[in-house]
Amino acid sequence: MYQLTDKTSICYYVITFMNQLIKDTAIYSLSLYFVSLTLSGVRISGGITTFLLAGVILALLFILLRPVLRIITLPLFFLSFGSFSFIINAMILYVLTIVLPQIEISAFAFYGASFAGFSIPSASFNTFFAYVVSSIVLSLYIWAIRWVIKR
Repeated sequence: MYQLTDKTSICYYVITFMNQLIKDTAIYSLSLYFVSLTLSGVRISGGITTFLLAGVILALLFILLRPVLRIITLPLFFLSFGSFSFIINAMILYVLTIVLPQIEISAFAFYGASFAGFSIPSASFNTFFAYVVSSIVLSLYIWAIRWVIKR
């Protein structure tokens, strides 16, 4: 008789995958919520169901599409010392906006900020750079939430 925790059982791997998918969905949904609050060019309509659905789709895209894009763009990844991963994430965000029309990423302007002697100048971002900046901010929020969960 097999147990669900037996690592030779397929049930163990299915349960592990589902647990990771649920955890990733929560992390990505919360991160998308914070990105929509932070950046004026990211608009998400439809409430909590849209955030949860976007979290599921984003988790699946990161599982299925990201490895394929990384293999295809491997030379660019090495030439840019890993910075090309933000472009890959921007591509995944673009696919998310196509699949889920309630999410819009458009051009926006950042009016600058200053804190503790550090100053960030104002800048305007066209649609392409809006996706790139959104992917960078999304990656930062995902990293921060995972860091908080591990503690």
